[in-house]
Amino acid sequence: MLKTALIGIGGFGVVHANMICELAKEGLLQCAAFAETDPDSARDPYTRLTSIGAAHYEDYEEMLIRHPDLDAVIIATPIALHKPMAVNVLKRGFHVLLEKPPAVTIQDLDELMEAAQTSGRLCAVQFQNTSGHAFRTCLEKLRDNAIGQIESVCGVGMWKRTDDYYDRTPWAGKLIHNGEYVLDGTLNNPLAHLLHNCLIVAGCGDPRNAEPLTVQAELYKAHRIEGEDTASVRIQARNGTEILLYTTLCNKQNATPYILVKGSKGTVYWDYQNRLIITDREGNKETLAFPQEDLI
Repeated sequence: MLKTALIGIGGFGVVHANMICELAKEGLLQCAAFAETDPDSARDPYTRLTSIGAAHYEDYEEMLIRHPDLDAVIIATPIALHKPMAVNVLKRGFHVLLEKPPAVTIQDLDELMEAAQTSGRLCAVQFQNTSGHAFRTCLEKLRDNAIGQIESVCGVGMWKRTDDYYDRTPWAGKLIHNGEYVLDGTLNNPLAHLLHNCLIVAGCGDPRNAEPLTVQAELYKAHRIEGEDTASVRIQARNGTEILLYTTLCNKQNATPYILVKGSKGTVYWDYQNRLIITDREGNKETLAFPQEDLI
């Protein structure tokens, strides 16, 4: 049985805590411990985790020392802590499941990748939409040449976020917090999933094929924040595909993010509600329906 530990039970860490408890009930894993510096702010996940026998620590390093037999550690902490914590955990010999974004800067990401390679441990990033049945089918269709040669990939994400969203934590909307880069915006946080999936689609499942050669971006903000809440991005990929990304947190309501892939023989549409629509050049549509999945 997989033996795990969780760092951070507030914010999105609540979702991880709930899923851990569900998997523990199914006998699929054991949560040996969790680390949280302010357990009073997250009483419900604290109670749920302790009820399945997980020990609480305020210091995550002490937790790692006291539980050397862990198989994997889940990290769901503020953005600026992702890289240093993940690197530390990897160097101590544990596999890592890391919340997105995995790191803030390219230099941070390089350090994280080096730590994973040197340690021989896995560092998976929680881009859960990538594992959905509809998205995997989308990639299969593209690899099977359903719409011919891919010419462009367009991702659109339009959500509504109020001031409460930015007041929920001291680092929200910040470029720098406590002397560390955060770069919190649509691209580096809530809609990072969309960008990630656009790159995978552009490479037909292998993002190395869609390595960005050039990136152009226009960044805007309407909220009283340091970072961006609206972005327009054009990426030219190594394989010649043009990737366009339009994101905002200033929409009048939450709209379902989607990706539209244009090819020489038609288009493929995929969205966060597991809808997949393939249209040929004559306008004939094939709509594939998939059940909703809990992808966390």
